[in-house]
Amino acid sequence: MPSFCCVPKCNQKGYSTSSGENFSFFNFPKESLIRKQWIHAIRRDEGKDFVITERTKVCSLHFRSEDLRKSISGRIYIKEGGVPSKFDWSGPSPKKRKAPTERQPLPAKKKLLTEDNVSVNNEVQETIEMSASEPRTSFEDTCKTPGLERQIAEQSTKIGELEEKLKQAESEINNLRHENTELNEKLAECERQQKEMSSRLFCVDCFTTDGEISFYTGLSSYATFMAIFEY
Repeated sequence: MPSFCCVPKCNQKGYSTSSGENFSFFNFPKESLIRKQWIHAIRRDEGKDFVITERTKVCSLHFRSEDLRKSISGRIYIKEGGVPSKFDWSGPSPKKRKAPTERQPLPAKKKLLTEDNVSVNNEVQETIEMSASEPRTSFEDTCKTPGLERQIAEQSTKIGELEEKLKQAESEINNLRHENTELNEKLAECERQQKEMSSRLFCVDCFTTDGEISFYTGLSSYATFMAIFEY
């Protein structure tokens, strides 16, 4: 039965295109993250109208060449993490934008200074000179305001509190690491004691020779003991 591609606007079926190019079909990956990336890439949502089954496939025409690999036998596989990315809607737009119109530089205009312009220029120059002669307030003086100083003090207090909390957290981490080391040592000791106690258990598995079985049970051999035990 020929396979069909579930990608919208893809009409590929069978195993070759109309031009004779061979291609393959791939099932959706089982790993949840890659599976979601496939669903997002093909612009479909799982639901009543789209249910992914073993027969839901995506053809190899939607994968880049670097996402695919070919085995010695010629079979095509998807590389780990490969996601379909070649679609009709992802290609370049067929419409090309027109090149911007070349703009010619405007001719330079000559400024004619009249008597009014000269007087205005003189007034502007005087204003600039007066502003330069006035004492300027330094940046440090501007910053030395009660509100800004209060904010700086509050920030310094918060920084100090955070540093103290950081030291406490580091101390707690070191204590937990020490406790973890002690618990691991105790666990190892318990396992050693358990093995030692298991080796001292008195059970039939400790005696497998005929002489030992005869000594403890009075039976002639181990095989006789097992036959009676199983019976």
